[in-house]
Amino acid sequence: MLLLTFITVLIAQIKTLRKFRQKNVYSFELPDISVVVAAKNESLNSENLIKVLSELDYPDAHYEVIIVDDNSDDDTNNRLHELCRELPNFRIIHGNNKVHPGKKGALKLGIENAAHNIIAITDADCSPGRKWLRAIAEAHSKGYQFVFGPVKIIGGDSFGAKFSRYDNLRSQLLTLSAAGVSFPYACSGGSLSFTKSLFLAVGGYSGTLKTLSGDDDLLLQKALNAGYKTGTITEPEAIVTTYPYKDFRQVVKQKTRHLSTSKHYNLKHSVFLLFWHAANYVMVYGFLYGLLTGSDLVYWLTPIKLLSDIIIYPKMASLFRNDLSLTDFIFFGFIYEILLFWFFLLSVFKKQEWK
Repeated sequence: MLLLTFITVLIAQIKTLRKFRQKNVYSFELPDISVVVAAKNESLNSENLIKVLSELDYPDAHYEVIIVDDNSDDDTNNRLHELCRELPNFRIIHGNNKVHPGKKGALKLGIENAAHNIIAITDADCSPGRKWLRAIAEAHSKGYQFVFGPVKIIGGDSFGAKFSRYDNLRSQLLTLSAAGVSFPYACSGGSLSFTKSLFLAVGGYSGTLKTLSGDDDLLLQKALNAGYKTGTITEPEAIVTTYPYKDFRQVVKQKTRHLSTSKHYNLKHSVFLLFWHAANYVMVYGFLYGLLTGSDLVYWLTPIKLLSDIIIYPKMASLFRNDLSLTDFIFFGFIYEILLFWFFLLSVFKKQEWK
């Protein structure tokens, strides 16, 4: 069963990578879109955020940008107002009246103030590709009410940065591949879209407040439970870019916060992830079992796993312009599942916080 799970996911990943080779031709009426961003202590990222969002390949008259300053301790609010002074389709809202704690409260406030039905979400430290809104619009034109796309992490040579980049490749390919076979279970808040009517119909973030994360994954789970149609973005020029933490302690904090959400997944999604990670454990560390027991049966599992990683992940790395070396792929391939299990334990027993 574990081997079947591994092979099935591997085939889905190959199909997903092929989809990114296709350039989209946009031939539909452009809808109005509200872009909502939650920003907390993002003074250093503010200039890039405004620049990227103001230069999107989408008519100014058809989109607005709402940035919610989530009670920042730095100069984020003043910086945003200064940068948006001559951008009439940009609005800055202060989050002092938000209802929910953390990022969810800031996003909810922004969504409630949105003028349009189609909502697009990204993070303040992200840079959406120029065709991001066009790709979102295309997906909604096909009848999808909940849409998500890939977020790539680039740059950095520290251990923490390289781990983040490797983890990014694996997690993004897995979530997009699962969605590609009609089994979506997770998404990234850096590239996310849904209709405002869907958000209101499912009760927004209510029922997801036990964890600070989940503004993306748990909202997707609610949309799936309510029967809404989900789709993915596979336009290369719509990929969203962000950068890793250099300090491994910050990487651990971020990863454990994300994993804290997985405890609230649907049963079928939890079972799938259990089988997937168990399959990886068996295949990566099968040779150790063989050494201890003298069994020849499991020796071949580890080479197959390493070979598949060497074939699949460098292709994703090329798409993401991620320059991890072959040595990096082999090294992190061996330690990844152990680190992931450690992060999961931390997510269970350690209190999480958003910045």
